[in-house]
Amino acid sequence: LAPLHEALSKNAWPNRDLLLVPLGSGTAMAAQGARLGRGSSVAVHVTPHAERPKEVWTFISGAWNRLHGRPGGERALHTDLSLALPKAALPASEAATEPMPLQPMGGAAARHDVPPGRSAPLPMPVPGATRWQSYVDRCMVIKGSTACCVFDLHSMKPLAHTGHGPAPERLAQQGSILLTQAADAARALGLGSSRPEASFGIGGHHLLLMPVSCHPGVAVFLVIQASTGNPSLARMQLQRLEAPR
Repeated sequence: LAPLHEALSKNAWPNRDLLLVPLGSGTAMAAQGARLGRGSSVAVHVTPHAERPKEVWTFISGAWNRLHGRPGGERALHTDLSLALPKAALPASEAATEPMPLQPMGGAAARHDVPPGRSAPLPMPVPGATRWQSYVDRCMVIKGSTACCVFDLHSMKPLAHTGHGPAPERLAQQGSILLTQAADAARALGLGSSRPEASFGIGGHHLLLMPVSCHPGVAVFLVIQASTGNPSLARMQLQRLEAPR
């Protein structure tokens, strides 16, 4: 919190209230909050310890309403978390599915009548049949990219690679381990079992790991130079890249 304290005391800080919600020891946070507001015009408020997201939201919304919103006013916030946010849509990976029609071997695909109002199901990816090199080449156009690898999560084998730096085998192995650990952590925290993604900085680089849409078990590992790339922008651009069929 030292850089924040310096900014509050030296710069023309626009906000006049700061709310700290301790998820751990409230006593330690109270002492930090007192030091943080010292010498500044910002009023630092420390709430009691919060264990669950709805408790955190109660403190945040309550503080906002005391400062800005009249009860029932247009700027007032619901203090009930379930009413404050729209119900999240079911992730595509957890949506109900139905069996896909089998395609005949060694010949043209059989035609199937599609009921009105429904789209035809996408064909399942065939291992080894997808050309991934053009995809990783397009990923490398993202500003700051130094290396890109598409890999199979189960076998930990690279499917395509471009750029310089870590070897493709190393990227595939470590990427599989990181995403597996992220999925295990999500399940342990009760946050669902949808396919995870990861983004973090190490030294002068940002590492971005994402599953490839329409290709279960396939992920992309993008290494970005911190001095020239923006990880948030790179993530958005990577999501917009169409994966090969």
